[in-house]
Amino acid sequence: MNTIFNINKESLLWELVGTPYVDMFEQESGQLLIDRRRSDVALKIVQFLALRKPDHFERFKLLHGDKDLFRLAWLKTNTSFYMIQTPAAAAGLVKGKQFCGMTMVQHDPQGDILFLHHNGKKLIGEEETSKTRVWTHLQSFVFPKNLASVNVNTNERYEYMATNYHVRIVGGGIFRGFLMCYGDTVMESEHFKTTSWGDLPFKDLEDRLHGFIQEVNAIDNPSENQKDIAI
Repeated sequence: MNTIFNINKESLLWELVGTPYVDMFEQESGQLLIDRRRSDVALKIVQFLALRKPDHFERFKLLHGDKDLFRLAWLKTNTSFYMIQTPAAAAGLVKGKQFCGMTMVQHDPQGDILFLHHNGKKLIGEEETSKTRVWTHLQSFVFPKNLASVNVNTNERYEYMATNYHVRIVGGGIFRGFLMCYGDTVMESEHFKTTSWGDLPFKDLEDRLHGFIQEVNAIDNPSENQKDIAI
């Protein structure tokens, strides 16, 4: 299995958690749907692993943040769980023949886009880059026609994805002002397609989000006239 954050069979992680190695994709936990009643014990394990001191996961760089703690807790407690069968796409910028993904694009069980995790560049933060539009293209993994549907042979589809879904995390490089980029950054893989954001049904989404941010800023930082009226 290709692992971005080195969660492989030889990792000390499995010994620390006390569970056998499982060859599977890492988890992106920006959005989860949890049955808290059925997962009560597992959630307590998540809390323990996240808050335990000393933090050996951080000390030995075994995990990247807390994103994989959920699946580790499910595995540890034998709690059934389901992971979306369509791998994450990426929204970002294209310059020349280079792509810089800054937002993880997640899907629903049918493979349709459901959720955009704006993790590479926050909407609120650095004054300059927070005003910059960064969704000019969508980069998605491509399955062959016989495996395109999420309802086909699950094992064969998964094996194809495990073999061909390879993404990189690199520095911003030519994308000045941004610390990292991810995806098929050199745009050479036949297993990814890059679509212009203007061709998507939600092409105005980033403008709408920035509109919400402006409204929040107006509330948090009212003008002098607004302050006078409030008084």
